Amino acid sequence: MTAPAARVTSPGQLAALVPELLGFVPEESLVLLCQHEPRGRVGLVLRCDLADGPRLAAELGDRLRHERATRASFVVVTEGDDDQRALADALLAAVAAAGLPVVEALLVRGGRWSSYTCARPCCPPSGTPLPPPGEGPLGLVAAERVLRGGVLRPSRAALADLTRAADPLPDAVLQGASDDLLADLEADRPRAVGGALELLAGALRAPHALDDAAVARCVVALALVGVRDAVLVRVGDDPAAVRALGERLVAAAPARWAGPPLVVLGTGAYAQGDGALAALALQRAVDVEPAGTMAPLLLQALDGQVPPAHLRRVLAPPGGRPGAAGQQARRRDRRGATRGAPRRRGAA
Repeated sequence: MTAPAARVTSPGQLAALVPELLGFVPEESLVLLCQHEPRGRVGLVLRCDLADGPRLAAELGDRLRHERATRASFVVVTEGDDDQRALADALLAAVAAAGLPVVEALLVRGGRWSSYTCARPCCPPSGTPLPPPGEGPLGLVAAERVLRGGVLRPSRAALADLTRAADPLPDAVLQGASDDLLADLEADRPRAVGGALELLAGALRAPHALDDAAVARCVVALALVGVRDAVLVRVGDDPAAVRALGERLVAAAPARWAGPPLVVLGTGAYAQGDGALAALALQRAVDVEPAGTMAPLLLQALDGQVPPAHLRRVLAPPGGRPGAAGQQARRRDRRGATRGAPRRRGAA
C-alpha cells in the first residue's frame, strides 16, 4: 500500500502534526522538521529536550545541511511561562547559517500555537487554538497510522515503556529453554540451528499468537548470532513484522535476556522510520548488554542520519546475502557468541 500524501495548509496544522511525526506527544521539546523540494515535503524530524536546545542549536543547523534539506520549520513545545524567544532566535540563526529559509517557527503552549516570525493578524501573540485531531490532513495521517497498526503514545516515557518487559517470563522458564537449546546444539548443531530458524520464521508471521513457551524459545534462539541476523534481514521486505516480533519478545524478556530482542525491536522500528523508538530500544540494548556489537553499530547509523531505506538495503541486499552490518557483527562475535550464545544471554 502506498501511503497518501497529506498536504498541510496552515501553521496550526503543521504544529498539530508534530505528535504524529514523532509517534508520541512531546513535552518540553524542540522539534526540527527538515523539508525538501518539491513543496516542502517533510523528511527527517529531530527532537531534543527543551533544556538542551540552546546547546544543540548549532548542531541542529549542521544536521540540516547533512540531510540536504532545502527548508526548515521548528516547533517549540512548552507549558512554562518562558516563551523561549532566546532559543527560537538561536535556532533561527543556526538555520540561516545553514543557508536555508525557515518556513514556520512556532510556539505550542496550552493547546494554542503562535509564531515567532509572523506579526500579522493571522498569527496573534495570544495564540490560536490548535486544530482538532481529525481535521483535514491530520485525519488522513492518523488514519494511515492506524492502517499500519501504529499507536500514538501520550508521551516519550510511554514510548520508552515498549523497551521494558511489561509481563516478564519467569527466569526458570527462560533458563529451561536455554538448557534445551544447548542440549540440542550439542547433540546435532545443524539441526538445532535449523529448528531455531524455522521457529523464528513462524514467529515473524504471527508474533502475537505465540504462547509463553514459544516466546521463551524465541528469546534464547536469538542469542545465536546467525539466527538473529536471519530475523534482521527481514527488514528489507517486512519491517513491520520484525518490529512486531521485537515488541512481543521484549515484553516478555527480563533485562538479562533482553539484548537481542531489543536489537530486533530497534532494527524494525528504524527500518520503518520510527527513529524515536529505534533510539530508545537500541540504547537500552547497549545498557543491558554493553559487550554487544550490533546495537552500537545501528545507533551510530541512526545518529549519522542513515536513511531507513538505506538500512533496509544494507541488511537485505539483492541476492539474499547478509547485509554489511550483520556481517561485521558476525565477524566480531564468531569467536564465542555462536557456540556459547545461550550462556551469554544473547550478545547483540
